[in-house]
Order: sequence, then C-alpha cells, then structure tokens
Amino acid sequence: MLRKPYRKKTLDMAVAWCYSVLGTYLASGAVAVTQIRFDNVACITTCRNVLMHTIGIVSVLENRPYEDVRNLWKLFERKYGSVDVQKFNHPHISFQGGKTNSLRQLTEDFQKVASGIEPFEIQVSGVGHFGKEVVYLKVEKTRGLIQINRLINQFMKDYCKDLFEHYLPENWVPHITLAMDDLREEDFEKAWAELENSSVEFGQKLHNVCVVKWYPVGEIRVARQYEL
Repeated sequence: MLRKPYRKKTLDMAVAWCYSVLGTYLASGAVAVTQIRFDNVACITTCRNVLMHTIGIVSVLENRPYEDVRNLWKLFERKYGSVDVQKFNHPHISFQGGKTNSLRQLTEDFQKVASGIEPFEIQVSGVGHFGKEVVYLKVEKTRGLIQINRLINQFMKDYCKDLFEHYLPENWVPHITLAMDDLREEDFEKAWAELENSSVEFGQKLHNVCVVKWYPVGEIRVARQYEL
C-alpha cells in the first residue's frame, strides 16, 4: 500500500534536486537552455547532459623542455597575440579526450592503467602544422607511444563518449602545441616562414600522466596527476 506514494515522493525529491542543480549551472553560465519541458523525464535527461565533463589524458613536459616550450608560447603571444594554447597552462603531449558523466570513477579506475605505464621517452624533432590554425613541435611516433595511446583509448571507450577523432590510434599524430585556433592567416604565414626550417630537437623521459578537465570559463586544469 505504501509503495506508490513512497516512489512518487522519492521521484519528486529527485526532480526537485535535479532542477536545483540545473539552476546552479544556469546561474554560473555553464550551459544555455532555450526550452525545458517541465516533466520528470525532461528534467532528468537535462541534468544528465549538464553534468557531462569534457576531459583529456595528457603527459606534461618536465624541467628544461617545459620552460623552453612555455617561452615559445610567450613568443607567439608577443608577436602574434596567440594565447589560446595557454588555456591549459602546461606544455604537454595529448593522448585522447572525450565526455564523461563519471569523472570520479574514471579518475579512480585510471590509477590501475597508469600503474602499468612505465616512464617513457619522447623525441622532438622539427615543427609542423595542422592547416593554418595549429603550429606544433613534432614528436616521433615510437612503438612505445603507440602502445600508450592504444591503452588509453581502450580505457576511454568504457568511460567516455564522443572520443576525439584525431586522437584515435589510426589518426593520432603525437605533438606539442605551440599555437592553436587564434592565429590569423597572415600571422600563421609569418610564423611558419620563421619556423619552417628551424632545428628544434630534444629528447626527454616523462614520469607523469594526467587527467585534465575543461571548465566553463575556458580553462583546462589537472583533475588528477599520476606519477609513473
């Protein structure tokens, strides 16, 4: 006899919580909703979408190469006003990204994956570009890096949707970004003329892998770092 009223009360409480969370996100500017149907299914579906997190898995450069790449970022900022790459303020190599509604579980479970990755070498040689929007340092696609990328992609498939297409194993080009998205065409041409024949070369062993998270304000921050 009590089951139906109890279930209805519980559902009503869940809906009220759901709208409360949605209101918080709307107030923060995290989402824009043009139409909300005031029924239980619409509310719960909307909140699930709101609580999706865009995340990525990267390894951050260390020591001297870290500082050298940051200096190149500042060069692009001074000469061309290019700052978008600094939304995540740590030079890095990216392995994959996507959207998840289980960030806490993902970061906990990734510990097992990270514990199976040994410190690894990267070798940088030369400069490349994707169209006229992205300028980057080339990272040699070694067997070890390929294995790490595949391992991370396999993990991400179980926790994320909308994986980044360019970071799937068959498409992945390992690189360290110098400028992205905010270069004007004429500035790209000037930068590329200066960098095309440059001899940027260095090697480094990396001892970390990180889960990073996108925030509504445009920043990307480390959600959790794992030492290798």
